[in-house]
Amino acid sequence: MLEWLAPGGLLIVEVPNAGGLGASLFGGAWAGLELPRHLSHFTPETLEAVIEKAGGRVVWTWHQAKPRTYLWSLSAWLRDRGWDGLARLAERRSVYGVLKLGLELLVPLARVARRGESIRIGAVRNRPR
Repeated sequence: MLEWLAPGGLLIVEVPNAGGLGASLFGGAWAGLELPRHLSHFTPETLEAVIEKAGGRVVWTWHQAKPRTYLWSLSAWLRDRGWDGLARLAERRSVYGVLKLGLELLVPLARVARRGESIRIGAVRNRPR
């Protein structure tokens, strides 16, 4: 994709953050896995390494965390353990709303700590030497 950029162009890529808080908490139940859509998973460091190996340079990084991603992961995590009733309870509108409100207060901390659920980077092509 870097090769397709016009001179001075910017490549923007967004992927789930395999180094994020949700991936650490929920493991195989993490919503960011989205198999089979995402066959490769990246941390901020590995994404930057891939960009550099391809001849680019990351000029900015942004982390995003949304409560719904954590709640999707929580439901999958509970079901993986056979706690279907508890998962259904957590998905009820009233309970979901309370959990979402609590997470709305906490997820900005994940962003600030660079442990958000997704990474968006801006990259440019390195100039030929």
